[in-house]
Amino acid sequence: GGFYDRLVPRSESDRFWLQAYVEILLELGDAWGSHGAPTKAEQYYGCARAFAEKGSLPPTGSHRIVLMHHYELLIHQAKHDQAHDVLHALKHLDTAYAPHLTTSMDQDLGLDRSNGYDDDDDDDACAEDVN
Repeated sequence: GGFYDRLVPRSESDRFWLQAYVEILLELGDAWGSHGAPTKAEQYYGCARAFAEKGSLPPTGSHRIVLMHHYELLIHQAKHDQAHDVLHALKHLDTAYAPHLTTSMDQDLGLDRSNGYDDDDDDDACAEDVN
């Protein structure tokens, strides 16, 4: 359950994916905002606006970053069942799009995100729109 189910690959058009992606970014913005992190919320709103205006689908790596940030939020909120579901969605994403990433993903996760997710090595979904 949960909105990240929309990231599980389907044979839908890019338009479908873009819309789902923008909605997810907006929902993450709302979640961080209501969790007392307005700066982080504004980053997500900015990303959502940028993608909506650009009208093109982000690379698969960006999906992973959004899922990881969502995982971080859920752990922070102590919603461990939902966090587990996010990991499950990540598995789906990696298995479907890039099987060779699955092992490195497990290593990346280390299943301990208490001090946040460091995505400096990734192409951030919209770094140029956030910074």
